[in-house]
Parts: sequence; structure tokens; C-alpha cells
Amino acid sequence: MINSIAQQCRAERAAVSCMYSRFTWAVACLLLAGSVASAHEASPAYLEIKETAPGQFSALWRTPVLGRDAPSGSAQALDDVKNLSESNVQELADSFVERRWIDAGPKGLAGKCIEFPGLQLTITDVLVRVELLDGKKLTTIVHPPQPWVEIAASQHGDRQLRES
Repeated sequence: MINSIAQQCRAERAAVSCMYSRFTWAVACLLLAGSVASAHEASPAYLEIKETAPGQFSALWRTPVLGRDAPSGSAQALDDVKNLSESNVQELADSFVERRWIDAGPKGLAGKCIEFPGLQLTITDVLVRVELLDGKKLTTIVHPPQPWVEIAASQHGDRQLRES
């Protein structure tokens, strides 16, 4: 009888030990999965350009600060675009927001190329939205491998903005 009680105790300890070991592994796997899932989290940057008068635009550039992969600097439009005011930068809890007013000349932004310096070194996409005086709204997403977009008069081609 004593022998069977001892064997029963050993069996119960083994079962508890096995259950504890399985529980420990399950918790470790959940913690590891959670850290891996959040390791590649990225918020998109956002560029909004609204035509306020013929050839003049307000621009809002928002970059996330949730990680080291956020694009730095500002979007740069090329070819004869003048700043009408100095940029106003505001730091929020999750992002930096830069506002400025630009003059793109009598032809507006048609044919202009907007580049995002340093974007190719990140995993961050940029949502670009342009609103024109005639009511057209153009949108695209810029990805790190091609950190630029062309605003064209005709909306054909894969790196040009398209109407939304």
C-alpha cells in the first residue's frame, strides 16, 4: 500500500511538472509573438497639398515619431516652387506636423516632382493627397523604393497622382 501511494505521488508530481512546463512555454511563446508582431509596426507619413489660389498652395507634412524608421526632413517639391512663408513645425505626441504655403507659379504643380529624401532608408509609406481649385482630388501612396511622385496634368502612368 505504501508503495502504491508513493508511486501515485510521483505520478501527480510529474503531471504537475509537465503542466507547469507547458504553461511556461505557452506564456513565453505569446510574449515572443507579441514582440515580433510589434517590431515592424509603422505609421504612414502624410502630405496634404491644397490649392488656395491659382498656383498657390497650403501644404501639411505629417511624419510619425513612433520609431526610428520615420522619414526625416520635409517633402521637397522641385522646379521653381517658392516658399511664401517659413514652415511652422508642431511636435505632437505621435508625430511632427509641418505647415507651409508655397507658390508654384502660373502652371501650378502640374509636371512638378515631389521627392521624399531619406524615405528609401525606412519602411514608412507616404500618403499624398492633392486638392485643386477646380475640385479635383488626387491621391497616391509613395513607397520607400521609389521615394518621389510626379504631379502631372494628364493622369496616366504609375508614379503620377490619380484622381480619387
